[in-house]
Amino acid sequence: MGTIAWLISRFCVSIARTWRVQQRTHEHSGLRRTAGFSLAELLVASFVASVVLTSLVGFAAAERRFFHRAEEQLAANQTLRLVLDVLSRDLRQAGFDAHGTAVEPVLAASSTALVLQQDGDGDGLVDTESEEIITYAFRPEAGTLSRVVGRQSMPLATGLPADGFRLSYMDTAGAALDAGTTGLDATDRAAIRRVRVEILSRAASGEPLAGVVTEVALRNHPWTP
Repeated sequence: MGTIAWLISRFCVSIARTWRVQQRTHEHSGLRRTAGFSLAELLVASFVASVVLTSLVGFAAAERRFFHRAEEQLAANQTLRLVLDVLSRDLRQAGFDAHGTAVEPVLAASSTALVLQQDGDGDGLVDTESEEIITYAFRPEAGTLSRVVGRQSMPLATGLPADGFRLSYMDTAGAALDAGTTGLDATDRAAIRRVRVEILSRAASGEPLAGVVTEVALRNHPWTP
């Protein structure tokens, strides 16, 4: 609004200067003008001022909408990048086993949920109450993606659309493994070599705000041929 006030003030100053020039012109020409602005001049000036003000108000509203959407996109991008970084790190750590006892990296896998495990401390056991077992669960009806460690559940992203989170899985040859509606069975989980992660955020109007897609390779896979 400061920009609008400045433009209006400049417009008024311009009108005042024009009027002064006209007055000096009349004085120098020896003409006497006893009246001020005529009714026609006032109407024209009012019309021009209303047009200018309407344009400026419209410009200011458009400017506010633009910056508001830019802020929404920035916040959405930051959230999605954070989710992607955390999930990618957990996928790369899945199956870690310092003693080589063949810890299965993926315990459950579907298009909206994933359970990973590792033997992070190298004691030969998987502690179900620590970060050695991590669950990712997306609830489409609530738009919430959570990371669950033991009994602690931490929302990573909220307000996602129903299609805002999707996982897909590939084998050694890069062929897709069909998770169906119930998820992958043990045989297909053993064949997973890469996981594709897709995350999407939408505005209240339904328009896409931000989206990220990546593929992460399982580094610690005991079934690598």
